[in-house]
Amino acid sequence: MGTLRRNLLVPPLQLSYPLQDFNRDVMIPESFAFRAAEPHYEKGKTGEELFIQDRKALLPLHSSPFHVARIDTMRTDGAGCLCLDAGHTYVLGPGHSLESVLVSKGAWEISVHTGTGAFIKTFPRAYGSDPTTTYDIEAMLGASIYKPNAWMNSPVREAMEDGGFRQYLDRTDNAGRRRGLYMLSECADRFGFGLASVAANRLCKEGKIPAKEDLLVLCNRMATFPLEASDNPTNVNLGVYDALLRSVREAAV
Repeated sequence: MGTLRRNLLVPPLQLSYPLQDFNRDVMIPESFAFRAAEPHYEKGKTGEELFIQDRKALLPLHSSPFHVARIDTMRTDGAGCLCLDAGHTYVLGPGHSLESVLVSKGAWEISVHTGTGAFIKTFPRAYGSDPTTTYDIEAMLGASIYKPNAWMNSPVREAMEDGGFRQYLDRTDNAGRRRGLYMLSECADRFGFGLASVAANRLCKEGKIPAKEDLLVLCNRMATFPLEASDNPTNVNLGVYDALLRSVREAAV
């Protein structure tokens, strides 16, 4: 371990992508390949041969995966917030205020369950000395339906990319804002806030709010077939179909 650290992690790394990806794509392959072909200074065999020999002596893993996390019982405050690790706050929303919950703290995620074990939400774990606040956006979205006046200062608005739907919610009255938030909340519950908000922004044109059915259809389509893959990725010539459609229209006239 010390040899790998000195050879692969010095000087300290500055990554522009998640550490999990670095561990999976770089550290593990590099660890297996590190001096694999060199003979051991004492045993005469290569590192790869010795590893194969050691692996045969390993006991089988347990059939149930091991959950690598610390599990604590905590109580949320009046706003449904949990404060962990010296200033990192995770907001479940008012629906979970003053509630006793189970908190699983892993290396990358914070998972929250009810006292009886029912899953509530998973958050990316925050690190560092500076305080942070992470929201359950879907829960905050559901709560914002009942407080449309707070939209301009809502974390949901900050999390949504600028686009037609957000601009509509900014300009409309409370009744229209409540309808729009309710529709977005229903879609977010099924497809996630990120996908639902992108779909809503795409459909909201010229200040007109999309129908819920149209939003659900686009969300379902985006969940199964990404929009960036829609521009004829197979490069098949579709001109014959265009010609066929033109001839049908001309015949109808």
